[in-house]
Amino acid sequence: MRARARWPEVLAALAGLSLVGSLFLRWWSVEGGDGGVTGVASLGPLDVIVVLAGIAGVALFLVAATQVSQAVPIATASLAALPALVALVAMVGRTIFAPEIEDIGASRGPGVWLALASAAVLLGAVLASMRDERIGVDGPPVDATTLPSPQPPPA
Repeated sequence: MRARARWPEVLAALAGLSLVGSLFLRWWSVEGGDGGVTGVASLGPLDVIVVLAGIAGVALFLVAATQVSQAVPIATASLAALPALVALVAMVGRTIFAPEIEDIGASRGPGVWLALASAAVLLGAVLASMRDERIGVDGPPVDATTLPSPQPPPA
């Protein structure tokens, strides 16, 4: 049996990379100004959690691609679920509520929308990776038949 990454792990890695990459794009642009605010400047200390969520998505792919047993990728997915959830909540919060930016008449840039979509896809991929316990697409179905309990020897 060989190790293989399935579609949830590949999707988690792509979403994690795009989530980290979106931090360097313009999130807010000021009307009449030539610059903008990036995700790193906009999130403050939350950018560390967002980067950890992105790294967790890539780590899930690497673990699933290298481990033969499904136990390790499922455990990694369960550990990646919390940072992915926190990143999604942070992205929803920064997309909807940005009081310091809206006071000066700024508009949302492409980076905030990419981060929101990436965080949602990352959480969905991590949850799908935890749910899917198949060995692979072409792998045999798992036989879960039970054996009878052992009987005590006759006296």
